Amino acid sequence: MTEFWLHLGVVVIAAVATVVLRARLRSVDVPLAGLNPTIEDVAFLQAGWQRMVEASIAALAERKAIRIGREGVLSIAGHRNAKPRTGLERVILARAEAGTTIKRLKVTLQHHDAVKQVEMSLVERGLLLRLTPIDLLKAASPLIVAATLDVFLFDPLLLVVTVVLLIAALVPQRWMPYEVKRTTAGTYVLKTTEGTDAATLVALGGIENYPNPVVAKALRSKVIDKDSPWSSALGCGSGGD
Repeated sequence: MTEFWLHLGVVVIAAVATVVLRARLRSVDVPLAGLNPTIEDVAFLQAGWQRMVEASIAALAERKAIRIGREGVLSIAGHRNAKPRTGLERVILARAEAGTTIKRLKVTLQHHDAVKQVEMSLVERGLLLRLTPIDLLKAASPLIVAATLDVFLFDPLLLVVTVVLLIAALVPQRWMPYEVKRTTAGTYVLKTTEGTDAATLVALGGIENYPNPVVAKALRSKVIDKDSPWSSALGCGSGGD
């Protein structure tokens, strides 16, 4: 029985060591004063590419570049300020002109160059992790050692526990929550981002934070076909224009 508790202590120490090594991967020393994050950066860091699409749509709607109709249907508003400010806004405007919905954009834009460019920029600036399988193996090395020890000691119960922990430690990055994907610098960006405009509110808190509740409801609505009939577009300025 004493041996069991000793072996269990080794597993616990290995698990703690793995957590510490993973935390060290997230600790990135970058000059915080020169980060200059955009709303797209903030949205991606907070919740990924779909949040970035939502924030970009909110920014365009607030500038009256697009209208958001019932069921989340997008259309061009024809306002003089309809010029896109980013690559993603350019893509959204083009697709809105052709006919699309918010939900469809949030399904189809994941691998678009405009999204990938923002993600790569965050990685290059040290705000977002890009963990390779080698990085994951290095961080999980204490658990690998513990699993090997369990095999030699022929302790099936602790071996199962260690293997489960090891599998959790080796989960690919794309399946990790964004709290784990962010570096310490990325977390700092989110903590220091403030704003009352629609795009910032959506970037930080999601569509439910859009200042116009009618539009917020449309933003959360289900996907419909672009040729489906829908009523006249809703006003999209913040505060219920």
